[in-house]
Amino acid sequence: MDQENKPRIGLQDGNVLNRFTFWAVTQLGLELRDEGEGIYELTVPASDRTVFDGAEKVRLTFDQEKYARSPEHPLELVTPDSRTLNWLIDQVHGLGNVSHAQPARQPHSIHALSPGLFAQYQLDGGTVDLAGCTIEDRPILRATTRLRFSGTELQDELWEIYFNREGELVSPEEVEPLGVEDLAPIAKPPRLEPGAVQEMLERSHRWAARWGEKIHEQMERGDFDPAAEESSPTECDQKSTQDDDVPAVNTRHATDVFMADQRLPEFSTETKAKLGELNDMRDVQFDVEVVGATLIWCKFVQGKLRFTFGSRAAENSFSGWAATLSPPPYHCPYSGLDTYRLSTTDDGRIVATEAIEKCQISGERVLMSELVTCSVTGERMLPKYAEACPVSGKEVKQEELVVCKLCQQGVHPAVISQETCSACRQLAIVKKDDPRLARLLDLYPPLDRWPKWKISETHGSYILSAWNLFKQLYFVVSKETSEPLYAATRGRPFGRWTVVENPLESEWFI
Repeated sequence: MDQENKPRIGLQDGNVLNRFTFWAVTQLGLELRDEGEGIYELTVPASDRTVFDGAEKVRLTFDQEKYARSPEHPLELVTPDSRTLNWLIDQVHGLGNVSHAQPARQPHSIHALSPGLFAQYQLDGGTVDLAGCTIEDRPILRATTRLRFSGTELQDELWEIYFNREGELVSPEEVEPLGVEDLAPIAKPPRLEPGAVQEMLERSHRWAARWGEKIHEQMERGDFDPAAEESSPTECDQKSTQDDDVPAVNTRHATDVFMADQRLPEFSTETKAKLGELNDMRDVQFDVEVVGATLIWCKFVQGKLRFTFGSRAAENSFSGWAATLSPPPYHCPYSGLDTYRLSTTDDGRIVATEAIEKCQISGERVLMSELVTCSVTGERMLPKYAEACPVSGKEVKQEELVVCKLCQQGVHPAVISQETCSACRQLAIVKKDDPRLARLLDLYPPLDRWPKWKISETHGSYILSAWNLFKQLYFVVSKETSEPLYAATRGRPFGRWTVVENPLESEWFI
């Protein structure tokens, strides 16, 4: 049977021992029949039956309880140090350095990915398409590593180590979503540059050896704790991280810190318990070896999405593994929001839908940040339909402003009392050396002939009143430019106010 079409048995079993066993059976082209309920029948090649006491078929299980309950129909329990696994490891070594495989359920084409990419976005009146996309195979090396104990009753351990093409250790949490538990063989794998595969393999062997050394070192020092969830690296451990062969990485699937920020894969519960019972772990002998290696070819995608609204368009770059690809949200340059919902303002800008709001006066669709709120009515509107009250600083719809009878400024209704704003009601007597008044007297020398002064100020202006025995001058000047905004005079004490037209041309200022 063609290897790529062979059934992948036991893929529902997610532990390392099961995965390695089924992987080895597939690579060797052996017959393994699933009898159900966790029992399998292996057909042994004639040349190797002496390993199994001449048996042509061997019934296997990974379940200790099922193994213990089957005396009438003998089962072989597959463990990291069982004869079945040792035989499979020897056979795999005879095949060569590495096998090639790919996740069985990963997308294989851009066409398969497009619907999922597009579906993430909600476009109000627009369309989304690909503005360019590439899909390529990138290798991840899975090295199955065995920790073999000798001189004790400890059971061997199987671990998996993952490396990317750059030789960096990759955590199981990163690779599991790629579908590495369900692999299909590749008859014609993609090519790597000469020596690349061997380089990755050598690195996995160096890692395995280094792990063994670190466990030995900790046992010799007496600070090895197999049951600890986490331990702080010692000075010796920290120094070892400077080794060029072992890059600094973080993996969460672990229990023992053996170097700074680097942890061993997790021991089984049984092994941790037995190690904890030992009086002197310095007597424990073991070695670590890589027993099988698979180069897993995972699809990696890079491209751009284009969002089109009429004659305008915006683009969004994406990249990631095809099996887990989720398009990133679009970063709206106008609002700063990251979003999957896009629309346009009335002037054609492509923006986050969440950032759009209608002006309640004109009905224009604009950015929410471009509107102000009338502090009287609560309406949202463009600034051109509102003014900031010079006294309170609050935005007020133009129709809601109330004119102060003294300074003639449009103000918030709340600051008006008896037709006069609070700024005009709070005029305070000042002397001519008051900095605010002194500046105006320098600019407009004729004002200096007024003997008495009062002043008040708002956010953008000064309100001043000057008087003598017979007349009174009332005017408003800009804080920024010192130019008169309004001026009026009257006879004292109860004359009617007369507006001074063109104050800068009036005798009062020139």
